[in-house]
Amino acid sequence: MLHRIAIIALGLSVTAVSFSAGSPRLKDDDVKKLMEEVKKDVERFTDAVDSKYRTAKIRTATSEVAIDGYLKDLKNRAEAMRDRFKEDYAASREVLSFLQQASAIEKRSAGKETLFGAEKEWPRLRGTLGRLSQVYGVDGNASPESWTARRMNDRELVEAIETYAKFAESLKKSLEEALKYVGDVGKEERKAVMAAVDRLPDVADDLKGAVEDGKDAAGELGLLKSASDEIEKFLSKHGLTNAVGSTFRTLAAQHAAIAAAFH
Repeated sequence: MLHRIAIIALGLSVTAVSFSAGSPRLKDDDVKKLMEEVKKDVERFTDAVDSKYRTAKIRTATSEVAIDGYLKDLKNRAEAMRDRFKEDYAASREVLSFLQQASAIEKRSAGKETLFGAEKEWPRLRGTLGRLSQVYGVDGNASPESWTARRMNDRELVEAIETYAKFAESLKKSLEEALKYVGDVGKEERKAVMAAVDRLPDVADDLKGAVEDGKDAAGELGLLKSASDEIEKFLSKHGLTNAVGSTFRTLAAQHAAIAAAFH
């Protein structure tokens, strides 16, 4: 019987599972299903832990804790994030707490190549942990202490896109006013930049539709970036950054937040 277990890092990472950058964003219902899958995989893993390890102690930075307590804590945190996830709350804090606990258990495993005797169940759990990490934008290359988790749920993201479209209309008015005092802009160039501005709300509407339908929005995101880059280049060329800078910077910040929601 083991009485004390040394802390041994196995070189694994709960976020090391590859996940295609082009994968469609998960809708809320799919995130709920994923959380339920994670919960079941946690139960499989914790139930498979050999009894000889359950009363053993592991050393943390500040204390000694029984492995059984660690495992119960993991199960509780998996349930908490699933239960707290709502239409108006993405449970980012609970997800972060759960992922950090899973990482801590992995790094405090017993023996040189074992996970408390439940190593056969770990690959399945590790896969779902990786998918959950991707959904919440957790950077697996950073240390768990510095992790952040953030997700916009469907309603929040739709509202952000609608706000973006409204600011795009404000940008159009600001730019039209500013162009009254600029004499070195040719007709075709003026027409091109205004067409880019007009594309913003139209593409935003298509993006909102993609979110609501759960479709891949890579095309719409690319079009928004292309139009924004074109507008920014024009503003810089003609010294209009200050004239419409406040509106454009707000729009750019909203664009960045929306794009980040798709990871």
